Amino acid sequence: MKLLKRVTISVSIFILVVLVFFGITIFIKSNKAPFDVTTAKVDFQVSTSELTKEFTIDYAKANEKYFTGNSGSKVLLITGVIYKIDKNMRDDITVLLKSNESSPFGVHCTFSSKDLDFKKEQIVTVKGLLNSGLHYDSDLDLYENAILDKSILVE
Repeated sequence: MKLLKRVTISVSIFILVVLVFFGITIFIKSNKAPFDVTTAKVDFQVSTSELTKEFTIDYAKANEKYFTGNSGSKVLLITGVIYKIDKNMRDDITVLLKSNESSPFGVHCTFSSKDLDFKKEQIVTVKGLLNSGLHYDSDLDLYENAILDKSILVE
């Protein structure tokens, strides 16, 4: 009887310790400050043509280079020519950077700042999180651009 009581208490303490550990972990992760791209260290500095070339030559190798484990993004500083200017459903400014007009691929950048004044064919340098690499979807016969989120214009 005493052995059963000791085992029950030991198991209860173990479960309590595990629950406290997970509770603290969840609390720390949920109270983390949002990612600020303006102060983040740049992982890679590339041109639009360099990035598109890397993904078209070897998609797997480029993914390994530009993404960390668990789909983590790297911070890029990318230079390219504005091919298209638009707005998304949240009214954020979006631009498509390409190395040249005939290129099927580009880098789609989303800016949360509303007071930016872009012009087509303007050469810009943008800092942001690479969210998706570019690739060709043969099932849809569609070229998909790379996506750069949390973009900011670098002067």
